[in-house]
Amino acid sequence: MTRQAFRIVLAFILALLFLGQGITAPFHNDEEAEPAGIVLEIVKSGRWLVPVDLQGQLSRKPPLFYWLAAIIARARGRRVDEAGARSVSLLAAAALATVVMEFARASFGLLSGCLAYLFLLGSYGFASRAAFARTDMLFTFLVFTAYSLFYPLARCEQSTWRAVLVGVLLGLGILTKGPLALVLCLVGLLIYFGARGQRPLRAVNNRQSWLILLIAATLAGSWYIPAFLRAPALLRIQLLEENLGHFLPARLGGTGEAARPIYYIWLRFIGSTLPLNIYLITAFPRILQGRKWGDMILYQSALVVGSLTFFSLANSKRDDYILVALPSFATVLGGLVSSASAAGSGQLIRIANLIASLLLLGLGIAGLGAYGEALVFPELPAKLHSNAAAYAALLSAADHYGRIGVTTLLIVGASLVGLHFALRHKAQSAAISVALAQLAAISLWIGLLTPALARQRTLKVFVLGARRIVANHPVMIVGLPNYEVSYYFGRGIPPIPKDFQGGNRVDRPEYLLAWSDQLTQLRRFNRSLATSVVSVSHETSGHRRMLLLSIGSGLPGERHASSS
Repeated sequence: MTRQAFRIVLAFILALLFLGQGITAPFHNDEEAEPAGIVLEIVKSGRWLVPVDLQGQLSRKPPLFYWLAAIIARARGRRVDEAGARSVSLLAAAALATVVMEFARASFGLLSGCLAYLFLLGSYGFASRAAFARTDMLFTFLVFTAYSLFYPLARCEQSTWRAVLVGVLLGLGILTKGPLALVLCLVGLLIYFGARGQRPLRAVNNRQSWLILLIAATLAGSWYIPAFLRAPALLRIQLLEENLGHFLPARLGGTGEAARPIYYIWLRFIGSTLPLNIYLITAFPRILQGRKWGDMILYQSALVVGSLTFFSLANSKRDDYILVALPSFATVLGGLVSSASAAGSGQLIRIANLIASLLLLGLGIAGLGAYGEALVFPELPAKLHSNAAAYAALLSAADHYGRIGVTTLLIVGASLVGLHFALRHKAQSAAISVALAQLAAISLWIGLLTPALARQRTLKVFVLGARRIVANHPVMIVGLPNYEVSYYFGRGIPPIPKDFQGGNRVDRPEYLLAWSDQLTQLRRFNRSLATSVVSVSHETSGHRRMLLLSIGSGLPGERHASSS
């Protein structure tokens, strides 16, 4: 094995181990359970061309992610568990970190490659989405790789094989999340050429660009055309609702969901990349210099600005929309730090190293203070709200003291080393120390806190118990479909009709699932419906419990209750 191959394999394996720490955590909401249910349905029914979820609804995304997850499940003996559903995203994340390292190394040198690799793994917005059963990580890998491979072509180099590879990657990107793959790359290129004073459309109007579009369209069309012929409703669901519907406001026909202020995406980006984004203060002089020859820092910065601006203009704004910008962000940081002296930004890098080290040192000291004041710390959750209270409670749990103590010591130690190197004007060494301190903090989050919170909030144990009780008998759920419940039941659980009154209807279910705060409402509108509580979940987020109700003919009462 050559040195380069060994470096690539080692980087990929280390990224897998780091990012996969919480891969077996249970699902605790519909965000992951719905895609996992689509994979489960493919494996069970063999419906590959037009996948549906467990409720029988057509998938809102193209099928590549689900196909890959289903192939992995079949290779594992048709097993679709949490780790299997997340495996495609984890593999894509590890591959993406490795690709970032190699592109940064090719452009700026080995040190830049290593820094970009560490910066990406240490970005909360990236690491928290790595082992996540959604299409976004696979999509980001394909878009970033295609965009980065196009760089020599943007500088007027001729390479047919490179154009073919870019076309294939963009075609796969379209099969993952639709035409958005082409749009984001085009937006990045428009900003790049515009910053250089070139006419963007003239710059991309050449034989190689048309070859890329032809290959991408052909590859995507190989699924879209037969799928639309099989299920014409896909045109409305995937192109109009999922793409245009999320971009347009509700008054113009958009879906209206996740509508947030125009600055939301930028705020999420800043919050998810702290304190690493402090290094961006050195980007402006370098970008001004790079306008002359269009270097990689300007090129990747264009994708960061383009993707964040594009999603800011959309009406629907989700936290995972920042993901596309993060690989380019890490590449830019790696290039900035390693070439600070040559670019005349040495003093700015020193300031950034000092600020980042001090922030991480403060975080580590706060963690050690909480660790040492364990008797006082448990009182804090009562003063907080929602997720903050839950995480504070986890930090104060006695069985986590060892992991928290060791990790906070690592954060403090690496931060102090970073301060030492920053004061001695050793920019690269200081930045590596900052990256290592950030990795320790992120490891605590994705390896301990997030999985622990999922185990607290999941309905998995309750649903598996209810599944044994219900067996093959009919069961419905009050309110909207719950994909977490359906996934762990292994089949779709239909919602109860609004006009359901019980009685002796032939289609009456024998069991009902309902949240505790829905029970009074259910009995108010269904006075003839006699139910008894069979099983009760633990207290989940929002202090609610889910109930398994048996429908009988007697007065409402409680048969027996069990807590999961």
